[in-house]
Amino acid sequence: MSLIKVETVADRPITAEMLADTRVLDCLEARNGTWRYSLLSADRDRMICTFEAPDAESVRQAYRQADVGFSKVWTAQVIEPEGVPPVWNEPILKVWEGSYPNGFTDEEWKEAQRLILPCYQERGIEWVCCYASLDKTRVVCELKAPDAEVIREAHGKAGIPFDRVWCAEIHDQARPDVVLQNIYNALRSDGVYLMQDIRATTDVDGNMEHPIAPLMYTISCMHCMTVSLAYGGMGLGAMWGQEKALQMLSEAGFSSVEIKQLAHDFQNNYYIIKKS
Repeated sequence: MSLIKVETVADRPITAEMLADTRVLDCLEARNGTWRYSLLSADRDRMICTFEAPDAESVRQAYRQADVGFSKVWTAQVIEPEGVPPVWNEPILKVWEGSYPNGFTDEEWKEAQRLILPCYQERGIEWVCCYASLDKTRVVCELKAPDAEVIREAHGKAGIPFDRVWCAEIHDQARPDVVLQNIYNALRSDGVYLMQDIRATTDVDGNMEHPIAPLMYTISCMHCMTVSLAYGGMGLGAMWGQEKALQMLSEAGFSSVEIKQLAHDFQNNYYIIKKS
């Protein structure tokens, strides 16, 4: 099996309903392919999905048969610097993309690592994983970093060009308790964490009047919950509800939580969260 990357640049924000669409997975399963994980940009206009499949054409055909758009499909190989252990299971990543029309050699990549790794270390940036296309013209790297700007600074100092850098979320979270604990640990004492989540109650009977409850429970059970369980997670699903969210925020250590709504958005709660 090969590692296949699918890049999607959307002309409108990628919604929960779009993420829950299983048409590609159904078509891919018929071609002996499986989905591994997806990275979604914070502004929801860019996504990179990783699959295991016989080849890139199998994934390309699955997308076309499902009538789901994509921007690029390519076969990837993992490239990692020697002596740098990867950081796994980070809830929020930074991704940088690079295009190199003439490709690069293994020696050029090693030299780039020699230049960039000290710059990463100076700025508290940790390596997670990096993928290159087989022809070495395309690179996607996943990093744990305080923000995207420090990555830009590091690449500027090292003289390593790239196309863009963006904040990514991993869908879907297997262990939201660990995610919230990591956010608590990373947040400054006077910091504010803004969390957007589905507006619902934890108990089903509290959602009887919810205008799209059947849709949200379908998405929750058929996608979010099952993805979590597949990775040994808690299986809470998208409809874990306000009460469960407040409980887990408290267990993570947060003691100040305000819940706000926006007039135009009936679907989401906005949690303004502080350590104290």
